Amino acid sequence: MGSDLDTFPGGKGANQAVAAARLGADVALLARTGTDQYGARLVEGLAAEGVGVEHVMETEGASGVALITVDAEGDNSINRLARRQRAPHPRGRDSRRRPGERGGGGLAHAGDPARHRDGGPPAPPAGRC
Repeated sequence: MGSDLDTFPGGKGANQAVAAARLGADVALLARTGTDQYGARLVEGLAAEGVGVEHVMETEGASGVALITVDAEGDNSINRLARRQRAPHPRGRDSRRRPGERGGGGLAHAGDPARHRDGGPPAPPAGRC
């Protein structure tokens, strides 16, 4: 039985963007959220950490969430509820910067751990946020 419940905005891509921003990188996130409080909290948190959110889109409905439980030994279990935000972002592969636009490098993340278990195929390389 659990003893505490804490909620935090995040996700692998968002966490990586925040880490890079904290290290001084000029970072923007290309992603989708839902129109609920979780999406709004994520965007607010990213902006507060210095991550550009001008390319974060809202999709009508609930955001994807994950419940991560940690037992007394420190082992965790992650239960995800993915939502429609997995649809390709309209900028998709054409999101490369043009001369004079913000930034000078990039980091892409399209991982889906559920697809990597038991030697399954890797996630597609683009179009997933």
